Amino acid sequence: MNMISGFAFVAGESEEERRAKNTIFLVAGSCCFFGVIWSAMYYWIFGWGLTAALPLGYAILVGASISASHASRNISWAIYAQIICIIYITAFIQWSIGGLFDSGFVMAWALLGPIGALVFFPRAKSIIWFVLYLINVVITLVFDD
Repeated sequence: MNMISGFAFVAGESEEERRAKNTIFLVAGSCCFFGVIWSAMYYWIFGWGLTAALPLGYAILVGASISASHASRNISWAIYAQIICIIYITAFIQWSIGGLFDSGFVMAWALLGPIGALVFFPRAKSIIWFVLYLINVVITLVFDD
């Protein structure tokens, strides 16, 4: 059994459950990898500080949630960590850089959180994640330089 198919494995689970586990493992794992690269890029541009630390924190939090999901055989840890981190940490990064223009609208990446919620949750439950994203956008627009 390889790493992906063995992630949070429970004997007798359905094909749909297996597919959801494989998907969150690949998405969250990829985001952890690229979070480290993102952090290194910000370190190179801005030096060490909040802006460089936030993507690294993202990778650590989501990576820990992958481990917790595997150990507990419950992917909710990884799903919620991925959605929350992509919505909020990208907003915090944008705010730490200084606004829409200076950041290149980094917060656009946060839209992947609500889209991810649509993948793993029913539509009605996903709406709250879209609302939280829109609240971040409104806050950004109100306080943008």
